Amino acid sequence: MEDYKIYKRSSKQYRQYVQQVIEQYNSNGKKTLLLVADNAYPVVDGVWRVLCSCAEILCGYDDYNVVFMGPDYKGNVYVGKFPVIGVKSVYISDMHYQMALPMLDRQAQRWLKQLRIDVIHCHSPFLCGFLARKIHKKRGVPMISTFHSQFRQDFMRATKSKVLTNALLRHIMKVFNDSDEVWTMHTASKDTLYSYGYKGSCRLMPNATSMKPLDNYDEVRTNFRREHGLQNKVMFLFVGRVVLQKGILFIADVLKILKEKGVDFTMFVVGDGPDVKRMKDKIAACNLQKNVIFDGRFLPPEQLVPFYAAADLFLFPSKYDVSSIVQIEAATFRTPTVFSEGSVTSCVVTPNVNGYVLPYDVQAYAQGVLDILKEGSYEKVGQQALRDLHVEWEKVVEDSVKVYDQYIKSDGE
Repeated sequence: MEDYKIYKRSSKQYRQYVQQVIEQYNSNGKKTLLLVADNAYPVVDGVWRVLCSCAEILCGYDDYNVVFMGPDYKGNVYVGKFPVIGVKSVYISDMHYQMALPMLDRQAQRWLKQLRIDVIHCHSPFLCGFLARKIHKKRGVPMISTFHSQFRQDFMRATKSKVLTNALLRHIMKVFNDSDEVWTMHTASKDTLYSYGYKGSCRLMPNATSMKPLDNYDEVRTNFRREHGLQNKVMFLFVGRVVLQKGILFIADVLKILKEKGVDFTMFVVGDGPDVKRMKDKIAACNLQKNVIFDGRFLPPEQLVPFYAAADLFLFPSKYDVSSIVQIEAATFRTPTVFSEGSVTSCVVTPNVNGYVLPYDVQAYAQGVLDILKEGSYEKVGQQALRDLHVEWEKVVEDSVKVYDQYIKSDGE
């Protein structure tokens, strides 16, 4: 939080701040990239982490201005290393989420109209995405969108209706289909995108991490395990938003079986979300309170390093994620991820080589984890995960800028 300056969105101070940014960006001769999403700090999810990581690196480019447009948080706008045009939103406490309402924010619309924009990168097909689409079509600004999520699952979970789900998919696909091109992380998510009705050009652009492999890995691992009394225990780890769709209750059932089979372990759950209480209640019902430690914070990367380095296995049975950054972070510190069969995000690993893929069945998954522990293969698999899966954001941003430049040049000709 200390890295963010907090403004009241309606304050004179914030209006002056945004106006100064617009005047500077319109006159400094640089290309201006507008990043758009329907989520923003302090509600941290995978989309925000992708956007924020890329934006911070782009701020170091000599020929680019970077500005983000997205929802405020309970009337406040959090500004970190890049400027933010915050729009009105409604906070939905049950979902721990901001619903952006840009169509009701005339001030934000005026600012965007004043701002010279050379290229838009849209990370959401919802209301902020529709405003980006409007700018793209009305002003002829090039727009790239990134496909991050399995929206069909979200809509079915919310509506319990195939008819409504299909209608909502058709609606959001307007943002993707009106983009100049869409990026996604791998072939499995590309297939999902086209199955939703996308008809345009798709470019594969992987997720990455800002984390670097450790030169003192053994020291960091040993110190964390000693500090938490884990010298002779197995350590499992989960990092991310604590939401049902990531399989958090499934994990609790797996841990219950492992404990019954005599595995001496500690599990760390690092993150926050709307379903923390449900997971804690489940852990208590399984009599696992002494085995599971909740760290209910969204930690910055440097504070996550010891957790990753100390863990033996990263348990990630989610069938929801498209391409999770946490699996790349875990690989960076030689911790292999245990995925579930049928998950899109597992497509990047070779089973038993640089990760594990087990059946999405509590008994079979638990037995699979037990077999991994007995074989003792996880150290070798973790080392291969580092070699195969570690990708850094600097390379992704470098490739992204080449695409931005092509569209800006084409648009200017």
